This record gives sequence, structure tokens and C-alpha cells, in this order.
Amino acid sequence: GMLVYGSGTDGRRVRDMLVIKNACVGVSMACFWMLLALTSREATVDTLSFWSITVAAVILVLADAMYCDLGDTAIDARTRSRTAPIEWGGTSARLTADVLVIFAAMLLVSTSATSPSAIWFIAPLGLLLSQIALRCVRPSRIRVAVDCRLPVLAMVCAAGVQMVTSTT
Repeated sequence: GMLVYGSGTDGRRVRDMLVIKNACVGVSMACFWMLLALTSREATVDTLSFWSITVAAVILVLADAMYCDLGDTAIDARTRSRTAPIEWGGTSARLTADVLVIFAAMLLVSTSATSPSAIWFIAPLGLLLSQIALRCVRPSRIRVAVDCRLPVLAMVCAAGVQMVTSTT
């Protein structure tokens, strides 16, 4: 994957293609997560939920990659990489990423129609709250914050579901 991402002449590398580079990362991460879920003996996900979760994962990683690009604008400008912050400006890139995360959260909420688990309400809420938190992070530190989002969100979701199931 990395060879395809970085190879090619200037302007023809995947990493230089606006938004496509972020989408490639999102698709690869979502495929990895779904492969893990499908190989789990505990996983029972209907087709609609599967696709909602997959698309939400792609969108979330796409948005996170846009946020990470905020911290690399000087380097990306020197190497002529086309990123959302360089092409659209930092504010527009952040707003686009925010809208994408809201859409991903809505997809997860839509999954609750086919599965009554509390996770489908806790995860979207966590996504939205973590997106608000990312808005408070300086661009120079954004990559660390983005990298921490999913593990922290996973722990919050696990604890939240445990609390809900233990009280019922």
C-alpha cells in the first residue's frame, strides 16, 4: 500500500491527489476493521449495518486525514502535495472534516434501527464530542490528538455499553 501511495512522478502520486489520498487511507482502514469484525466469532452484523459502519469508518478516517494535514502544511507546500488545507485553506478543511464526522455519526445512529445496542448511540455522541475537542487543538499538535481519538473512543464506548448493560 505504501509503495502505491508514495510512488510516481510529481503530481501523479496518490499522495498528491486531493482528497483521493485521504479516501485511500480511509478505505484501507475500514477494510481492515471490517475484516477483523468478520473474522470474529462474536460478530453478528446484518448487511445494512455492515455497510453503514464501513462507510462511516471510511468517512471518519477521511476527515481525520484532513485534520492531520493541518499540521503538515509547510512540508506539503514545499513538496507540492495537494491537501485540503493547502487547496481550500485551514478553516474550510476543518469545516469539511467536521461535516464529514457529523455525517459518519448520523450513519452510526441509523444503524440503531437494526440493532438495539447502546453502542449505536454512545459511539456517535463520542464522535461528535471528540470532534469538538479536536477543534480546540493547535495544528502543530493535531496529529497526536487525531491518533488518540479512536482508542479513547473505543474505551469510552466499551465502558458506556458496560454501564448500560449492567444497569438493565
